[in-house]
Amino acid sequence: MLTKKLIKMQNVNFHMVFRKIILICLVIIPRAGFALDAYEFEDPEQNKRFAEVTRELRCPKCQNQNVADSNAPIAKDIRNRVYVMIRENKNKQEIVDYVVDRYGNFATYRPPVTSKTIILWALPASILLFVIFAMVLFFRKNSNHLQVSDQPLSIIEQEKLLTLMQDSSAIKRNSDS
Repeated sequence: MLTKKLIKMQNVNFHMVFRKIILICLVIIPRAGFALDAYEFEDPEQNKRFAEVTRELRCPKCQNQNVADSNAPIAKDIRNRVYVMIRENKNKQEIVDYVVDRYGNFATYRPPVTSKTIILWALPASILLFVIFAMVLFFRKNSNHLQVSDQPLSIIEQEKLLTLMQDSSAIKRNSDS
């Protein structure tokens, strides 16, 4: 009797959760369709170029998201401008140059090497070289302490070693009892 009630309660809970999931999907999915912009082109080549250019341009607001995927208003403005320029048969370089002139080299994922961007290119290599140099110095300095000698121990060293071994065996005997 109790198991029947539990099964009935589980079914009711499952159905309630399932209904809530369906309701959420019905509310969210139609809204996702409104976020997409519909751009119509004269031929598939223009559509392909539009997709390629918007994937290569970085959203100035979102920073690490391309213009094609961003929902920021500035990304929508850039997409609209790219659309107009592609309809005017501008090539990819002209479009990228326009966006760079307006938003700076940050708008591209591959900024050119210039006097303004040299630090972006040189800093990672400089850090890597510094870390390698520091590691070499560290290991070279510490390797002197770890060298094993082929020479036999002196009498004083043998006595120290014997004392240490006796002390450690005495400590072990005391801890066992």
